[in-house]
This record gives sequence, structure tokens and C-alpha cells, in this order.
Amino acid sequence: MGISTRSTRSCNASHYTCFGILLRQTIYQHIDSHAIADEGLKELGPMSGREKSLIAIFILALVGWALPSILTQGFGIKFSLDATAVAIVAMVAALVTGVIKWEDMLESKGAWNTLIWFGGIIGMSSALSKVKFFEWLADFMGDTLQLRRQPDVGSYYHRRYQYRCSLLVRFW
Repeated sequence: MGISTRSTRSCNASHYTCFGILLRQTIYQHIDSHAIADEGLKELGPMSGREKSLIAIFILALVGWALPSILTQGFGIKFSLDATAVAIVAMVAALVTGVIKWEDMLESKGAWNTLIWFGGIIGMSSALSKVKFFEWLADFMGDTLQLRRQPDVGSYYHRRYQYRCSLLVRFW
């Protein structure tokens, strides 16, 4: 026979794999998700007053954030409500109602670090924008780097020049 042992084995292995995939039976297991959910809710027990307060605060915060755009777009009423003020009021309400304890606030140092740094960056950005630093920086960088006078990247001569430079760098 003209077929070597090696090619016969690989042919048989691939032949078996093809039929194995085609004839493989899938076993479906019925999982009663409702029973699992009911069991989990029984373990949790009824909602506490803190949980109900948290839901109310969350819904009021959502309404506070969405209300200005709903009134403006839906009814044409100009209404302004700062999103930061809504967030601060929601946080104070969570502290006053006991949903979040002061000790919990003090323990989350990473969140406070992020808040302080983010506030500092936003404050610095606002101050630099007022003195038109970013406009000056853009003009300075544009003039210094001559970004406004770049040759057409798609031109034939520019591509030819880039190709010759790349050859020099590669083979020199």
C-alpha cells in the first residue's frame, strides 16, 4: 500500500473528530431559577428600613438628574438643577437617614483620594481655561512644531521620500 502509517493515523483521527462533533449529544439540564431566587430571597429576609431609604434616595437622585432635560425637551420649561448639587444632597440624605455610616465613609480612603485628585484636576483645568492657557499652548505648539505647514501625507513625492528614508535607516 502506498499510504504511510503516519498519514493513515492522522486521517483516521480527523475522520473520528468530524463524526464525533456531528454525533455529539447535548444534554440539557433543567435549572429551576425561580426556586433558586425564592430561596435566596428567603435567606435575605424582608427589606430593612435602611434598604428602603436607599431605594427612595436613589430614585429621587435619578429624578433630580433627569428632571431638567425632561422639562426642557418634553414641555419646553427652562429648569436648571446642578447635577453636583443633586449628588451632594443624595449623599447627605444617605448620611442623615443612616443608610451610610460615617465610619464607612472614613474607611473608603481610595474613593476619597480619587475625589480629591479629581476635584483638584477639574479646578486646575477651570483656572487654566479662564486665563486662556490652553489657547496659548495650542498656538505655541502649532508654531513651534510647524504642524500647520505639514506636507500632504498622501502625495507621491512625500511617500517616495519616506520610502527612501526607510531604506537608508534599514540598510545603512
